[in-house]
Amino acid sequence: MLGLPTLFLAFIVAKALVLPAPLQAPIHGYTIEDMVSTVDVFGNGTLVNITGTIQDVYKQLRNINPSFHRNITTTSTKSKRSATHIDQGNLICGPSLDPNNAWWTPAQKQEAVRDGVLYLHEHPGQPNMGPGPGACWRVSCSECAGIFLCNDNKEPKVIDSWEWVGDCADRIYGGCMGIDVNYGLLGQNFEQGNWNCIVRDDPC
Repeated sequence: MLGLPTLFLAFIVAKALVLPAPLQAPIHGYTIEDMVSTVDVFGNGTLVNITGTIQDVYKQLRNINPSFHRNITTTSTKSKRSATHIDQGNLICGPSLDPNNAWWTPAQKQEAVRDGVLYLHEHPGQPNMGPGPGACWRVSCSECAGIFLCNDNKEPKVIDSWEWVGDCADRIYGGCMGIDVNYGLLGQNFEQGNWNCIVRDDPC
């Protein structure tokens, strides 16, 4: 019979073996990397690099600075769109992306996508992507609903603001959600400047 110290050690080992799922590219032929955000933690110029999704960033920020608060509202995502970001995306929804459903898996928690859009609209700074083409970063993930940002340029790409990424994902949320309520939410939106975003199922 195992004694208490042995049982405690076994529990620790078991917990250590529960690792997060490795990142997977959102589309065949693309690559995937961790997103790194540079954030002013205390509002005084103290910059810290944090790896992970927007949700990961805010969680780690609260660990570093418990008084840090997200500046987020619950207003409609449509009303949050940047006045300088014109709707010019090329949107592809659902089964049209892959009629054989060999690669694409729709997100079932559609409201989790909306929450991700709200996070992105309020995130400070600019997304700075490495060179592509076909290079992607998972920028939001909750309840197995992932939002990916992808660069199809051969050179690095800087986008004016995270709000633009939120706009991109919001077009998928608003434009693809009603196509088939039983199918889930799945789409890819191509923006001017040769970058795009993808919404799909993904283990967080």
